[in-house]
Amino acid sequence: MSWDAEMGVRILSFAPILACNAIGFALALAKWVQVRRVIRSAGPLMRQVRTLIGAREYGRVLAVARADGSAASVVIEQALAAKGRSRPRVAAQIEQAGQEVVRVLDYGLGGIALIATLSPLFGLLGTVVGIVIVFNRLASAEGLVSPGQLAGGIGIALYTTIAGIIVGILAMVSHRWLSALCDQATAQLETMGHELLELISEDDT
Repeated sequence: MSWDAEMGVRILSFAPILACNAIGFALALAKWVQVRRVIRSAGPLMRQVRTLIGAREYGRVLAVARADGSAASVVIEQALAAKGRSRPRVAAQIEQAGQEVVRVLDYGLGGIALIATLSPLFGLLGTVVGIVIVFNRLASAEGLVSPGQLAGGIGIALYTTIAGIIVGILAMVSHRWLSALCDQATAQLETMGHELLELISEDDT
């Protein structure tokens, strides 16, 4: 195998791992920003909504929710849209809105979990490629083979394995951490939904 061909093999061995790392980082960062916004805004937003509903200023409630723009605002808007209906209908509307928001919050976690699985496999693929390079050099060599002639293939085999495992570990940790944050956000949204149901039901009586 020529030097240029070997360099091409090196690049191709690391490219999938680097791509997984970049995609996983982008997904994790976007998800963290989204979930963090829900967690940080849910409490202050609900305090404003509680005050405005008590004052029967529903137009301002919608304005405040839309200005917030987080996933929590969707639950508030849907709850107000159901105002005037029976309590079971209001509860069903809030629950449906909450389920849609939870689906949005969970979206992307599967991609991070997939990267956690694929990265070590790509590292293993690089290991196989490195071993193939070593055997090709052994087959094409005339006489004794020096360790330096085999170092390139062995290096690919080891470095791709290490890189794949590291990326996989980072993706797995990110997935577990973000899943915990999503659970926390979901719990806050459920609490918000119950409180909105009580506020709207009391106001309609």
